Amino acid sequence: MATINRTNLGLLHDRVELTITTTEFMPRVEAGLKKLSKQVAMPGFRPGKTPASFIKSKYGLEVMADEIGKMANEELDKFIRENNIHFLGNPLALPVTGQSLDINAPADYTMAFEIGIQPEFQLPTFSGIEELELTVDAEVLDKEIGYEQTRHGKSEPAESAEENDVVSVQIENAASNFSKTVNILVSTIKSEAARKQIIAMKKDESIAFDLAAAYEGDKEFILHRVLNIDHATGDALDMSAMNVTLKQIYRLEKAELNAELFEKVFPGRGVVDIDGFKSAMKEELQKVYAKEGERKLFHDLQDYLVKNTTFELPETFLRRWLKSVAKTDISDEQMEREFPLVMNDTRWTLIKNKIVTDNNMQVQEKDLHDEVMGYLQESYGEMEPTFLHDLCHRILANEKEREYMVDNMINKRVMEFLRGLANPTKRQVSLKEFESLTAHTH
Repeated sequence: MATINRTNLGLLHDRVELTITTTEFMPRVEAGLKKLSKQVAMPGFRPGKTPASFIKSKYGLEVMADEIGKMANEELDKFIRENNIHFLGNPLALPVTGQSLDINAPADYTMAFEIGIQPEFQLPTFSGIEELELTVDAEVLDKEIGYEQTRHGKSEPAESAEENDVVSVQIENAASNFSKTVNILVSTIKSEAARKQIIAMKKDESIAFDLAAAYEGDKEFILHRVLNIDHATGDALDMSAMNVTLKQIYRLEKAELNAELFEKVFPGRGVVDIDGFKSAMKEELQKVYAKEGERKLFHDLQDYLVKNTTFELPETFLRRWLKSVAKTDISDEQMEREFPLVMNDTRWTLIKNKIVTDNNMQVQEKDLHDEVMGYLQESYGEMEPTFLHDLCHRILANEKEREYMVDNMINKRVMEFLRGLANPTKRQVSLKEFESLTAHTH
């Protein structure tokens, strides 16, 4: 059993030193070399007959380092479990001077780690939280009906784009080998600057395009309404570094408000007149804006907790840990610029994990299956049940899609828990105010 010493380096920041004796690690080293001798073939010797001295000389140091490393990690894990330490990030190895590995003269070996420790805290009492509600009035209805008339209208090619035109564009991301041609109604692009970029383009012209900024960070809209791709594909794309090529421009003539349009917009719903169309449209809009309102509420609850939950973090450790896990070198300027965001993310992760753990919010397999099936039935309800079940199975077999769905379910549970604690005041707002307040909460 390793000798372990723990010393404090600062706020929630400790050094753990483990000394492993030769009597502990050498039996494992010798067993590893013996196993290796049966596998290695060296010139002049039959497989499995290489002399032990050759194996020890060639592989001894490597096997010793490997076994000591494994033992150190095992002992550290055991120490952390037994002392109920909840650490941040991962333990970081520290140099220990004045020692070396020698397979011919083994000696006790010391390894040291620094660990960041999670703080203990309680959630604050909420105050001043609002939940936005949009009344779907005539103005809102007219805007959406006009959009559907434009979307389903007749089209003619045009030489230059206007705000109510549809553009056929090829969207590419070379780093991910992604390329897809899609049709976009210019007026649905949320950023005015991005709309102007598209309108200014000439046919066959290509430009660098920030797709994330164009839709103000609304990833769900980009994935499902613009690119029509799944989350696994979307996660691999840098939405801020896309290339767009304008293929064609279509000038739309609005569709008439008649039974043909009603059926296109609400297939199989039996909508036959304008009153029924408005009623169905109002119902759909209430669902859409309710989701937007919930997203804004969750953002506000999260922001409130990050700012008002009282605890400190081991900043020195977190800075070192971030540099250790970064794929590229992080400059001091970059660290100073990005560290506040990392701290906020870390604070929210700790708060969320506490809520999940304290309230036993694990996602069961049946819950996950039912969630995915509900989503599929809402999106593709006209499909055969066997097709939906097969699609559900494929989604859950995809690691990234599965992870996304689990996280989504946990977020919903955390949201409902926090809504109950906060008891938000409902506030009716206009469409303009609603869109302004929810623009940056996606």
